[in-house]
Amino acid sequence: MSTGDKVIKTQTLIRSFAAIGALGAGLVLTERQDPTGMAGGHEDLSSINELSYDEFANQAGNMADVDQYGDNNQITIEQQGDGLAAITYQDGSDNEISLKQYDQNNLAVAYQIGSDNAATLSQEGEANIMGLDQRGDTNYAHLEQEGLNNEMLVTQYGYGNSVDIAQAGQYNMVDVTQQGDNNTVDIIQGGSGTHIDIDQYGDNMSAYVTHGI
Repeated sequence: MSTGDKVIKTQTLIRSFAAIGALGAGLVLTERQDPTGMAGGHEDLSSINELSYDEFANQAGNMADVDQYGDNNQITIEQQGDGLAAITYQDGSDNEISLKQYDQNNLAVAYQIGSDNAATLSQEGEANIMGLDQRGDTNYAHLEQEGLNNEMLVTQYGYGNSVDIAQAGQYNMVDVTQQGDNNTVDIIQGGSGTHIDIDQYGDNMSAYVTHGI
């Protein structure tokens, strides 16, 4: 067993290197972890943009899927409601994902590959989708979403990038892509039917947007 990986107990479910907690009609848990870091890779992470909450909304209870490979990684998932789905993947060292979902029929996906990356995702409401694909080192993402039928997709590749997004309302969308080093995106969006799309390629770039508030 790899030393230093954290063990957290949530609702009597004990899993090494990960914590999954759920309240609702039931819990479907799939967990795969390889403390040797010798697992043979993972599916194409571009599929993050093709996932839909419809794939999970009709099943009883909530679902959490955890994949971790490497050292000193931590995933914490808390779900309260019905028809919630959380999919997480980490490969590398010293990465951390904290994911919380409430209410019903929401989907959250978080992938991290590299070292010293951190992600915090929080989602509540109904029929919302949140996806994060983060690769490299020392990247940070803080994503919050609430309301109805909102969507948030974030991709970060590189070193020292940061994304902080808060979205509320209904039928809104945020799509952010950053590739490079030391880039920053800060977004606050509300209202109904609004859309923000930001692409940054290079180093030391920044974008600050307030929309629909």
